[in-house]
Amino acid sequence: MPTSLTASTVTGAAARAVTASVPGQLDMSLDVTPDAVSSVRRIVAAHLELWGPPMNTLMERAELAVSELLTNVHDHTPPDRHGRRPAKLLVQRLPGGLCVNVRDTDPRRPAAQHPTADDESGRGLLLLQAIADDYGVSPHPAGKDVWVNLLIAHCEPADGRPESGWSVR
Repeated sequence: MPTSLTASTVTGAAARAVTASVPGQLDMSLDVTPDAVSSVRRIVAAHLELWGPPMNTLMERAELAVSELLTNVHDHTPPDRHGRRPAKLLVQRLPGGLCVNVRDTDPRRPAAQHPTADDESGRGLLLLQAIADDYGVSPHPAGKDVWVNLLIAHCEPADGRPESGWSVR
């Protein structure tokens, strides 16, 4: 049975979230804000550390994936009628790896950008493609799921470049 920990909105709180965790799975519902992104990244790192080897070897890539996925929600998902950008994060242990999934309320698929060297943004999806062993977008009646799978024995493509395009499940 999952243990639920609830954090309510408090002055100075970095995130408003509901979290459920069982060994090998972290499930969070949150309002995505810039402060929430860094707090959630630390929560994910703490869970991977608790899950121990070999999951903790994925910590850096998982933190980066969480940051990019939640930042994309903040930057590209329209706020709801209350001005919030709700999302659900599921981090789940897989045989040989980890799946990081973010569900948001916007049905639009992420669009890869082609930033120049001088652009200060637009690299999020390219970065996800570079660190993920598999990634994609799955439509959902309430929006979409954007997910990345991270394998423990991660190998770079022979040509050093990430695959192009997103798969759809």
